[in-house]
Amino acid sequence: AKELYNKYGTEILTYNTEEQLNFLKEYAVERIMWLIKKDLQSINIVHEIFISEKKLVQDGKVEAVMQKLIDRG
Repeated sequence: AKELYNKYGTEILTYNTEEQLNFLKEYAVERIMWLIKKDLQSINIVHEIFISEKKLVQDGKVEAVMQKLIDRG
């Protein structure tokens, strides 16, 4: 919370509840990804491409693969 406050101050208080939840979700994902990348670097693992599961779903990629599997029987 302290880090969030230091970075954004009281900005989040001007948002409605839904906007606050979305803001916090995005912040949490960014922070967790930063920690994962930092941990990987600390053990000399270089991983250049990270893919968002959420984006795959939003872009219809998961549904497309599921339909291909269904079509193949």
